[in-house]
Amino acid sequence: MRRFFLSFAVAMAALASGSLSARADAVGPALAPIDWTGPYIGVTAGYGWGQSRHTDTSGSTTSDFDLHGSVAGLEAGYNWQLGDFILGVEADGSLSTIDGTSTNVCTFGCTTELRWLGTLRAKAGYPIGKFLPYVTGGAALGKVKADVASLFSNEDTKFGWTAGGGLAYAFTTGFSAKAEYLYTDLGDISVMTGLLITAKANDFQIVRIGLDFAF
Repeated sequence: MRRFFLSFAVAMAALASGSLSARADAVGPALAPIDWTGPYIGVTAGYGWGQSRHTDTSGSTTSDFDLHGSVAGLEAGYNWQLGDFILGVEADGSLSTIDGTSTNVCTFGCTTELRWLGTLRAKAGYPIGKFLPYVTGGAALGKVKADVASLFSNEDTKFGWTAGGGLAYAFTTGFSAKAEYLYTDLGDISVMTGLLITAKANDFQIVRIGLDFAF
């Protein structure tokens, strides 16, 4: 029995030694700096919210009402390493279910809806190990629809701006994940009924996650 325990202890010691050695070998490459430079593509998904307000030329208004829904899409970009900083450019396009309806004054419902959203943005970040916090901003393009009582509607592609920030994490050079926030202003859209109704659709905020593959 003593011989068994002695043999077992020797085996465990050898296994532990091998495990520590393997762990040391694994840690070395993991500590190598991440190369963020180059092109990448990815997928994103998240949640958006905001406010809208329908007002006619007589001054009657729904007051602000809430918008909310999901977004999901694709993105592509390019990063450059400039000294200690990462600069980049990114374009993305997402389908959206962000919408909301008010029956205040508008008895049969006034609705504002974001059908899709695309952005073209500059990015600037400072890598910290495998993490890359960044800020971003640029142009936004989206399809906005305003509807009054399901009888009158207008759907238009609106141009605006967007800004925000995020945090990316590189699992390896070439594969990363991110969490991101964007604020987007797409301006107003009008609907012609008996009176001209202007729908303010300018307060979209989005939080989303993404997976990117560099090549």
